[in-house]
Amino acid sequence: MTMTVSVEAKSVQIISSVASVESFTTQTAWTTHTSESISLADNPSPQGPISEEERPTTTHGITEDAPYFVSPPLSTVRTRLGRPAVLTCVVKHIGNRQVSWIRGRDLHVLSSGQITFSSDARLSVAHSQDSWTLTIKFSQPRDAGTYSCQINTQPPQAVWYNLTVIGLVLWYQDDHLVERQSSRIKVTTKVTNVTTSTLTVEAARLRDSGNYSCWPSAGRPDSVLVHVIQGDPPAAMQHGSSAPGACPFLLVPMILTSLMFLLT
Repeated sequence: MTMTVSVEAKSVQIISSVASVESFTTQTAWTTHTSESISLADNPSPQGPISEEERPTTTHGITEDAPYFVSPPLSTVRTRLGRPAVLTCVVKHIGNRQVSWIRGRDLHVLSSGQITFSSDARLSVAHSQDSWTLTIKFSQPRDAGTYSCQINTQPPQAVWYNLTVIGLVLWYQDDHLVERQSSRIKVTTKVTNVTTSTLTVEAARLRDSGNYSCWPSAGRPDSVLVHVIQGDPPAAMQHGSSAPGACPFLLVPMILTSLMFLLT
């Protein structure tokens, strides 16, 4: 049985369930950045990073020591919930210019040089040679989104970074946390633009029946009621290597709800 829960546009929905024999899988997926996040396409940098060959020159063809970003920047940064998020911006020939970090969703200036302008003690900026590193400790879902590293030239030069905070999900059978160390139980996580957590229970048994719920860190839980019943084995298994006295089981999934839930 596969139960997929997707959190898209601040909502959760059960998409589908499929019956299977001797094992079942439940799955949940949710977006890993907030709806306030500004996409890179909507926020092209005024002047992106340039290579050595593209560095500014004077009208006489002499290379100026104007500041420029080292290409390419790490435009996508991922971190797990509760872990530090580290965004590093490398600028050559900064001279007497300043490098600032700006949060995209509200255009709040987080720092200029090594001075921070945020009451959030989790944020800090470190400077080493040509690097300016913004660190966000104990990352939270609200930290996801775009961040700009900007040089105060005229016009300003900027590169954009997209931070993704990968949430956690806990699985429960009734009121008990699912034991992930069991040889029959496996929890896997796949991260793309959404994070998908999959719970698989092999060799389903009667005691595996119950109410299974997923609790994503970035949303409200959803659940599915699972019934495991004794049934006839399929023909392909009638001559299998099952131990004497072993009973095959057929999973009959029952979806309790497909209501939409708003994220908190």
